[in-house]
Amino acid sequence: MWLWDLASGDLLMTMDGHCGAVRDLCWIPGERHLLTAGRDATIRLWDLRTGEICRTFQGHSEAVTCVAVDRAGHHLLSGDHGGTVRLWRMDWDWRFPQKEELLSRLEPYLKTFLALHQGQGSEESFTRLLSDLRCSGLGGLSSSLVRERLAALDNAYSEQGRAWVQSRYGLA
Repeated sequence: MWLWDLASGDLLMTMDGHCGAVRDLCWIPGERHLLTAGRDATIRLWDLRTGEICRTFQGHSEAVTCVAVDRAGHHLLSGDHGGTVRLWRMDWDWRFPQKEELLSRLEPYLKTFLALHQGQGSEESFTRLLSDLRCSGLGGLSSSLVRERLAALDNAYSEQGRAWVQSRYGLA
């Protein structure tokens, strides 16, 4: 999604998170938050100051086609392509994951990526990794942060591999 300044026509930010099209959106009155309904059967709550996903609502089994919030911002109503309507309680005291928690959830994906690509991943494979992360609720992490963590893990694995070979064959 793109957020534009209507007065100047400038692109303010790009927000990545849904796997597939966004079918509907709803601004939360009095807040700097936006709700989006996705073809990926999720609803995402966005912080419009940062462009990051604050929360992902999962519970629909088909594409979410509409989303609305009450005037007080306490309840969210959503509907999907199959006709299911859900009422959600907006828990503003919900604890948003800290960066460290997100990074720990990110690590298994990066290790798998490195194992599959053996440090030779293409830009296309990196783009697919980012898409997989979005589908797994980690779409709020910037691509530069993911790339940085991937490089650090790759370097650590290379160092461990060299140390193992040196010790195994008495080259140390």
